[in-house]
Amino acid sequence: MVRTSQLCFNCLAPFHASENCKSKYTCLKCKQKHNTLLHYENHTTIASNNRNNDQFGDNTPTASAQHSSNIAALATAGRGHVFLSTASVLVADNNGQLRICRVILDNGSQMNFVSKNFAKLLQLPRHKTMVPVSGIGAGQIQSVSCISVKVTSRVKQFEVDLVCHVLPVVVDGLPNCPKPASGWDIPEDLIPELADPFFDVSGKVDLLIGGGMFFDLFEPKRVRLPARGVCLQDSKFGWVVTGEIGTTSLLATCSIGQAYEDKFRILCKDELEAYGASSKSNKKCIEEQRALKHFEETANRDETGRFVLRLPLKPEKCKLGSTLEMATTRFLSVERRLQKDEELKMQYINFMEEYLKMGHMKKVCQDLNPPEYVFYLPHHPIIKLSSLTTKLRVVFDASAKSSSNISLNDVLMCGPTVQEELFSILVRFRRYQFVITADIEKMFRQINVASEDQDFQRIVWRSQPDEALQIYRLTTVTYGTTAASFMATNCSISLAVGARESHPRVSRIIQRDFYMDDLMTGADTTEECCQLQQQINMILDSAKLPLRKWCSNSRSVLKHIGNSNTDPLFALRINADDVVKSLGLSWKPELDEFHFVNL
Repeated sequence: MVRTSQLCFNCLAPFHASENCKSKYTCLKCKQKHNTLLHYENHTTIASNNRNNDQFGDNTPTASAQHSSNIAALATAGRGHVFLSTASVLVADNNGQLRICRVILDNGSQMNFVSKNFAKLLQLPRHKTMVPVSGIGAGQIQSVSCISVKVTSRVKQFEVDLVCHVLPVVVDGLPNCPKPASGWDIPEDLIPELADPFFDVSGKVDLLIGGGMFFDLFEPKRVRLPARGVCLQDSKFGWVVTGEIGTTSLLATCSIGQAYEDKFRILCKDELEAYGASSKSNKKCIEEQRALKHFEETANRDETGRFVLRLPLKPEKCKLGSTLEMATTRFLSVERRLQKDEELKMQYINFMEEYLKMGHMKKVCQDLNPPEYVFYLPHHPIIKLSSLTTKLRVVFDASAKSSSNISLNDVLMCGPTVQEELFSILVRFRRYQFVITADIEKMFRQINVASEDQDFQRIVWRSQPDEALQIYRLTTVTYGTTAASFMATNCSISLAVGARESHPRVSRIIQRDFYMDDLMTGADTTEECCQLQQQINMILDSAKLPLRKWCSNSRSVLKHIGNSNTDPLFALRINADDVVKSLGLSWKPELDEFHFVNL
């Protein structure tokens, strides 16, 4: 999944490879540069062998115990081993220096492969490719580059040019084979001409030569050794050890592809934990997909076109405890604060009265049939001095804990991010000669919550301390709930998808150029800008998502927008030095410049 999505194997973020990852974290188990969730250990223990030879330097296979993949399934009891055709060769790097490399000859492969680490060591020019590579069991990996290498034999006068596709790993560690008590009994004159002097020692393989060259490499001579089933086969690279020992039959053999896929595939149910199936990141991904499916299955629009949504609740909603006492205590605390600040109190009352007048909250009559699940939201004021409209906003605290220590946000699915990243929107915005900006008025409150779920959004409220406390339920998407952003933004995405055939360009803009409720887009002519403004406004208005605070770097565009509506906040009147806050940046429309304010 990580490779298919082209994510970094270390931090799981997109757009870079693990060798370029700047994260300071590594695998907690082996300290290598990959994510702990991707760490895999095959529990087959390989015996130690201490043979060494200095002439092969750092690339010589070591005899220390390593984890490796089983190569065969035995039909009889006892330990068996199949020798794969390996050789130690010389490969020229970008500077002409010869590097020792262990190669495996595999006539079951249609292509030649080289490991990413060895390709990096060679520093040879790479050519972009996109080749899917399949191994046994239909496991698949992508090769995205290839290099041309010159392979030279160590023991004979032979060299060949090969095109090798780059893979993360060719074979991480072939299994070693314990030497028989009597030794291998290889003729003394053939020992210096062995293709792989360490044929019985575990070690990584960095190069695979496939079936295209396989049979051209072998000579007709063949020598059978005293060890039953083992032979020496002459080749261009020297004498290759082949055959099997210690078993009477093989039920199935693995391809080389399975050896390098062992690190990335789930082999059985018990390995789900090792691959992060129950990790926080994986659970979040599953939850996001469930929230998206829930939206698609339950979203409706009423007779006016307005969206009516169900809350994406988890099954854990049954664990919610009582919240009325907590919400009442919190309200009384806020009320005491309001009594000390008359201006704040009036703004708070005006906000709540507007909420009630617009139908965004409704009074709950006496509960004759109380609902099974109820949640009371505490609320408090937030002051935003930079706002052109509402300086005070009331925020509802859906993270407040119930008596069971579970909050509403704990039982709401979050949903995925469905809009593009802020950086992409800003970069695209700077491409246009003429630009327009706007935002959706009270975006969350323009989307209704289905009546079945409104009791999860109850509040207590009164405008004066001498009045009785009243209970209300909020009828729209509520700012402060985990799912609010996803529910609101996915409504605009749904509108864009619906307009894809009739207005393809506008559909693409609604999908790509909105960040939450802020629009930043443009065109290369003023006529196109005016046309886009009309069409975007029409599509969003069909769902009761009105756009306002229109602005542009063109006076003619602004004049055209301003003439289409009498609302003073529909289009902004901009002077030369006026600054508009958009997506957290200060923009001067007249100069079409972004400014950063030092704090």
